[in-house]
Amino acid sequence: MTTRRRRRLQPVRDEENPLELIYEILGNPNKRRIIEFIGNHGRVSFTQLRRSLKMSVGNLYYNLDHLKGLVYQCEDKKYALTEEGKKVYKVLIEESRRLNYIMRKKNPVYMFYHKYLEPVLLPEPLFTSFYNNVWLAILASIAPMALILYASFFTNLYLDILEYSELSTSSIRIFSLEINSTLFSLLKNIGSWIIIIGFVEMVTFIMGSRTGIRPEFFLSLLIALTPLLIYPIIDSALNVAIQGGVGLALISAISYRLLQVFSIGFLTSTIAIYKEMSKDRAFIVVFLLFYLSYTLRFIS
Repeated sequence: MTTRRRRRLQPVRDEENPLELIYEILGNPNKRRIIEFIGNHGRVSFTQLRRSLKMSVGNLYYNLDHLKGLVYQCEDKKYALTEEGKKVYKVLIEESRRLNYIMRKKNPVYMFYHKYLEPVLLPEPLFTSFYNNVWLAILASIAPMALILYASFFTNLYLDILEYSELSTSSIRIFSLEINSTLFSLLKNIGSWIIIIGFVEMVTFIMGSRTGIRPEFFLSLLIALTPLLIYPIIDSALNVAIQGGVGLALISAISYRLLQVFSIGFLTSTIAIYKEMSKDRAFIVVFLLFYLSYTLRFIS
């Protein structure tokens, strides 16, 4: 019997589609219960499986035979998961949690956010339109580049990644080189974009993303900064409309942080799309970027 069982539990054939196999298991309660039980306990005997899952001998043998490559029989006749089986087990657990989260009743605040705010803060369709369309991304990036030029030539504000800083002099000395404030501002704004690209690529690579280099992704990161790049225009308009005072500072601060929130959401959507990550994981990348930006501005 042992020899027969080992012969049946062969590795998964290379031509089998792993996604189809996972969908098959998700749709079969018995197979799903076997994978989850073995995954929870590590190594189990045939008797443990039969008694705990309340399955007949024939039904259990049948399902074990069809879990080839995911379940194997050890030398002591106990069953355990193969490396592929462990991956499937992890998917089953994650999907169960996700389904429970989706199906449970949501509170009104969450429903309002999901229906009205999320499409605005995380506009995936917008950034999906640039996917594999470099020319459209180049066309769309004209606007943020124009905003960068405006901030550099007509204001004293410049980006430090995701935070704005203010120039206090007409020229900046870097080591022994004196740079005009306009050129310095332009370099800082474009440099912030380049730093964002490098940081995102590094962190997503560490997190396991292997999507490769995509020019439209780099341009999409620039486009995602558009809300934040609008702030210098708003700040200039407020300075004209409101001649100083607490009101100006308050409105300017609120506008600044709101626009920053939009850019953070846009960056999250962009990373989720191009790096094939969940929005939660993409937001972690953006949060780390924001924290780096805020820390550098704080200590400078």
